[in-house]
Amino acid sequence: MTRFPIVLLLFCSLLPCLFQGCDSSSENGEELQGAVLILLDTVRADRLSCYGYERETSPRLEQLADEGVLFEKAVSFAPWTLPSMVSLFAANRVGSSVFGKTLNYSLVEELAEKGIATAGITEGGFVSSKLGFNLGFSLYVDEGGDVEVQPDGHSLIMKMDDPEGRIENTFGRAKKWLAEHRNEKFFLYIHTYEAHTPYTRTTFTEGMKPGKVGETFTLDKLDLLQSGKLVFDRSEREYLDALYDSGILKCDEQVGAFLDYLKEIGLRDKTLVVVTSDHGEELGDHYPSFSGEHGHSLYDELLLVPLIVHDPTESFPKNRIASQVRLMDVMPTITEALGVKPGRRTEGRSLRPVMRGEETRGRSAIGGVTKAGPQRVYARWLGYKSIWVVGPQAGRFPLSPQPPPVALYDLRADPGETRDISARKPEIVRKMQEVLQGMDWTKDEQERFSLPDNMDESLRERLKSLGYIR
Repeated sequence: MTRFPIVLLLFCSLLPCLFQGCDSSSENGEELQGAVLILLDTVRADRLSCYGYERETSPRLEQLADEGVLFEKAVSFAPWTLPSMVSLFAANRVGSSVFGKTLNYSLVEELAEKGIATAGITEGGFVSSKLGFNLGFSLYVDEGGDVEVQPDGHSLIMKMDDPEGRIENTFGRAKKWLAEHRNEKFFLYIHTYEAHTPYTRTTFTEGMKPGKVGETFTLDKLDLLQSGKLVFDRSEREYLDALYDSGILKCDEQVGAFLDYLKEIGLRDKTLVVVTSDHGEELGDHYPSFSGEHGHSLYDELLLVPLIVHDPTESFPKNRIASQVRLMDVMPTITEALGVKPGRRTEGRSLRPVMRGEETRGRSAIGGVTKAGPQRVYARWLGYKSIWVVGPQAGRFPLSPQPPPVALYDLRADPGETRDISARKPEIVRKMQEVLQGMDWTKDEQERFSLPDNMDESLRERLKSLGYIR
C-alpha cells in the first residue's frame, strides 16, 4: 500500500528534468543566464598572490577565488598561444582531426546552435578571426591594441592617443556588448595581451633602478637577450619581474571592474565566470636568455596557468582544489553549465565532478608543440613530469643548455624541475610513455602550428607587435 505513493512521488520529482532538462540548473534549482571566459594571456599561476605569490598582484582574483573554486594545478596543452587556444576551444589535443594551421571546430559553435548569444572581444594576434577563432561567435572583435610596428617591421612605438590603453578598450567593448544582450542567454569571451611583452606598466617599480632593462621592457631587448648580446644581472631581473607583475595587477584591476559591472547590471548572480590564461612566461627560471618569452620550454613556469571558476548558483565543498586538471577542460565546463551537450566527443571533460568532490584523482595532462629549440612533448601525471625530444630544432636562437633526449622530474620533491631523475627511474619513464600512447606526434608537428602561407598582412603586423614574428 505504501509503495505506490513513494513511486509516484519519485516520478513527480523527476518531471522537471524529463521535460525541461537539468544540465544548466544547480542543486538549488537556480539557473545560469550566461557565462564569461576571461583569458589573461601570458599569466603564470605562481605570479598571482591568490596562488601564494608574495607581491599583491591579484587582490580581486583572490576575492573571486574565495567565492568560487581555484584550481592549484591547471595545465596548458602548449607553452604558447596558438596551439594552447586551439586545444582550449576544441577541448582536444594534437592528434585529433580538429587540429591544423587554424581552428576548424569549436565548442562555441555548439552554444550558438542552441540559440545562445555569443561574442568574443580580443586583441587579435594568435587568437585572430583569421585563424578560425571566430567560429560560433556572432560578434568577434580583433582589437589591435596600442602597439604599432614601424615600416622596418621591427621597431615599435606606443600609441598614446587613448591614454587608457588596450586592456581598457577590450573590457569596455565587452561591457557594451553585455549591456546590449543582458536579457538573453549568453557566452562572452574576453582575451587581453596586457601581461605579454612589451611590459609597459610600472606600478611595482618605484624605487628600483631599471639598468639595462630600460624603464619599460620592449621587444628589441628579446633579440639582444637571446643572441647573448645582452645579459641582465640580479637587480635587473628583479626590475623585469616588477614590470611583469605590474601588468598582472592591471589585469586584476580590469577583471575586478568587470565583475563590479556584472553586479551593477544584475548579472553577477546569474553568470558563470571563468578566469584563466593560455600559458606562462619565462623570467629567468631555466633559460635566462629567453626572459620575457615563452614557447621554448615545457617547464611549469610556462605550463601551469591560473584557473578560477565561480558559479553563483551552486556551492562546492572546497574552494581550492589540488588535483591536476587541464585547460582543455574549461569549455566542456562552460557548455555543461549552460545546459548544452556537444554533439562531438571531446577529450576535455567538465570540471563540475571535480568541483563537487565526486572526482578526486588528478587528470593526466599531455601536450607539447614548442616553437623554439628542439620539438618536445610532455606528460604530467601523478606528481611526475616527463619531457621527450621528438623533432628538430626550431626558432632563431638555440637553447642553452640543450634539453636532454628524455627527462623526468619528481614535482613533489623538486617543484622547480632542477633534477632530472630519468636515469634512476626508468620504470616511471616507461609508465609516462604509456600515458602518451595514441598521440599523433610526428616530426612535422611544428608545421601543424605554423602560420598559413597566405597570412593576412594585418595579422602579420599584429604578430610582429607581440614579438611572434621577428
